[in-house]
Amino acid sequence: MADYSMKFRPDADDNLIYSCSSGPHSTLHTAEHVLLSCLLLKDARARFFGPNTNLPHLPHILGTEAGGRQLCDFIHATQVLLCPLPPRPNPP
Repeated sequence: MADYSMKFRPDADDNLIYSCSSGPHSTLHTAEHVLLSCLLLKDARARFFGPNTNLPHLPHILGTEAGGRQLCDFIHATQVLLCPLPPRPNPP
């Protein structure tokens, strides 16, 4: 995840850009992006955090037992925060 790489591995040249990014605006692969706004995970967010909410709220996710269970189920199902991003492609 970009959060970890930027803080603990700033010189490692890790891939920080998530696969939902395209065009001139790149999106960093951060926990906040994955949990709150990634379009690729919109259906999974609705499934695990509730269909009537556009965005889960971090205080609920991280500060309540129910939110913690939802987060665990979301991470287990999507595997999105457990695996590192693939390496950057080599330039031509």
